[in-house]
Amino acid sequence: MARSKGWYWPWIIVGILVAGIVPNLVLVAVALNDPSFAVVDDYYEKARHWDEEMARRRASRALGWHVEFAVDPVEGRPGFRRVHATVRDRDGRPLQGCRIELETFHNARAAYRQKASLEWDGRTHAATLPMRRAGIWVFRFDVTRKGEQFSETARRELPAVLP
Repeated sequence: MARSKGWYWPWIIVGILVAGIVPNLVLVAVALNDPSFAVVDDYYEKARHWDEEMARRRASRALGWHVEFAVDPVEGRPGFRRVHATVRDRDGRPLQGCRIELETFHNARAAYRQKASLEWDGRTHAATLPMRRAGIWVFRFDVTRKGEQFSETARRELPAVLP
């Protein structure tokens, strides 16, 4: 059986379509698995309640509180760091009886967030977290004390942790 002229044109069209689809599927797979890409949780609800958030921030600033914190490597546990935090009032006095919640993440890996409740260790509130990466970390503190709420976000550059 002889082939007719132009039998290969349908295959060329299919090849062009596949050549366009496959790279796009690869790009989608890479984008969905990129740890540096993050979407804000409940972004639509947060946008709907923007005015309440701004009022909460103003009330937080009006308290005049400030979170002083340090991040230290944990000896014998490579890749772990201990976050120590003290809440101070507007006069610089430490506040007792605070409950401190922390959310932290590396700036280049915002999809990997860690949350911890900082426990009172007799001197400060503290928690130990896996924080291997060097670079800029974001720390979000939510403080509750006697019905008052305070929030503060800080950035801190952390050095590499040597094994």
